[in-house]
This record gives sequence, structure tokens and C-alpha cells, in this order.
Amino acid sequence: MRLRHKPWAKEMIDNHPQYIVANPENYKGKWHEVFHNEQPLHIEVGTGKGRFITEMAKAHPDINYIGIELYDSVIVAALDRLIEVDLPNLRLLNVNASDLSNYFAKK
Repeated sequence: MRLRHKPWAKEMIDNHPQYIVANPENYKGKWHEVFHNEQPLHIEVGTGKGRFITEMAKAHPDINYIGIELYDSVIVAALDRLIEVDLPNLRLLNVNASDLSNYFAKK
């Protein structure tokens, strides 16, 4: 996939904190606070345009999903999908996946 710069992407991300979690390190071991439930948590690293994770969240409302994507210009496509369907069990992180231990606790 060719990465095209989208100068408006950062502003779009900032305008949708209900879908893209800012400061995810604050929720390490406490993701139930974001989702307001104790459902299992599944993570997709490299969410891309968000098609797969959106469909999974639709199909499994009893599971919470977090999609992780590093690039602003890519995650906005997933954000568009999420805005369209407004799934309460799906959130996005705009972070580097090599730092997963900063955001998720060992069980």
C-alpha cells in the first residue's frame, strides 16, 4: 500500500477522542474503563484501513477490540469506518506497536 500524506489526518484524529484513545499508557491493565465492561480484549496490530477489525467487532459484540496503527494517514481510514458504524466495542490507538508493553498489562 502506498502511503499518501493527508495533512488533515492529525486534526481528524484529534477531533474524535471517543474513538482514538489518547494516552493509552494511562489504561494499562484498565481497559475496562475505556469500554465500561469486563469483556475479553482482542488487539489487531497493523489495522490499516480497518475493514477486518470493524467486521470482527460487528460480528462479536461480546469482545472488545483495539486496532493499532502507527501512521496518521492510514488510521483515518479505519476511523472513517468506525464513525460510520459507531461500535462501542472498538477503539483505535495511533501508536507504535513495538511498544505494546507500555499499553497492555500481562495477565
